[in-house]
Amino acid sequence: MVHTDPAARPINASEAARRRQRRKKLTYAGLLLALIAAQGMWFVPGLDLANTLGFEAVLLAVAAVVFAVQHATELGNATDELGSLTVSAGQHATDLQAVADELRSVAKSLPTRVIGVFPLYMGEIAELVGRTRSSLRIICDTPAHAAFSNTADFERYWQNLGRLCFDGGNVAITCAFIDRDGRRLMHDAQIKSDRDDWAAWKDHNRANCEAFQRFAVSLRVRPVKQDKHDPVEAWGAEPEDFVQSMMRINEAVTASLSHRMDIDWLPSEDPLHDGPNIYVWIRDEDQEAVFVIVPVPGVGVRDFAGFHTRAPELIRALNHVFEFQRGRAAPSEPEAVPLSAGPPPALHPHG
Repeated sequence: MVHTDPAARPINASEAARRRQRRKKLTYAGLLLALIAAQGMWFVPGLDLANTLGFEAVLLAVAAVVFAVQHATELGNATDELGSLTVSAGQHATDLQAVADELRSVAKSLPTRVIGVFPLYMGEIAELVGRTRSSLRIICDTPAHAAFSNTADFERYWQNLGRLCFDGGNVAITCAFIDRDGRRLMHDAQIKSDRDDWAAWKDHNRANCEAFQRFAVSLRVRPVKQDKHDPVEAWGAEPEDFVQSMMRINEAVTASLSHRMDIDWLPSEDPLHDGPNIYVWIRDEDQEAVFVIVPVPGVGVRDFAGFHTRAPELIRALNHVFEFQRGRAAPSEPEAVPLSAGPPPALHPHG
């Protein structure tokens, strides 16, 4: 933490004002005494009135000079104080930044910490995948979790998975996701409350549709409405179009990585209620993990809370969750209807 030197701190503003007031009073008293003395000269015998007036004029001129000097001095003092306050404010800003940096460092060193709600935590998951060296375990609702809501961080996550698949040597990647039928039900349920005012949904998600289109095109995913140039109309003109778009991106992401990953599929007739209520990403057996809690089944993705942990006991418990969920999964899922414009491109390890 940065500390300031107490001796270098500026004088308190109220103390400086009191000092200026005392100087003014002394000046006024001196001038008053001088004027009284000048008035007394009117009664000095033999003193010419013109000379008296001239003497008083001199006194007034001196007074004006004194006032001018005093005001200039006060202005200079005020300028110096303002400069000191500016330097002090800059120093305090530096101090506060140092404190903030220190708090961030402490927060990152905590065994378990909050990393945000959906979809903000995807950046932390992408970083965890990037640090993986020997093994990665994943339990999640879909292969393309947050690909629409946080496309930029999901793309980093997808690219880091690709690097593990192609450059990771013998990294073992084991996953379990909700199967195709369950995903369709889940995506449909997620927008149930938006169906009555779909125009508002489109306005709110325009930026998401634009980012999603760039990523989907890179995977050669065909838009639902191919004759529409507007990303919102191409991928989400109607609620069913959005569901189809989510199904397509999940198929493409799975196809681009499945030949290098061990994937099982979780059957679910009501995924918002009987799907996994904890999603996990665990790297290198017990080194670190990210887990996402669905606090109440069926509340929706906006209430998903993400956490990062290095606590051995917690990671051990998360590994048990992984084993339990994978134990109820199947090695295959229902056949897919072709949804893309062709086979997805092989994921370039440095892409």
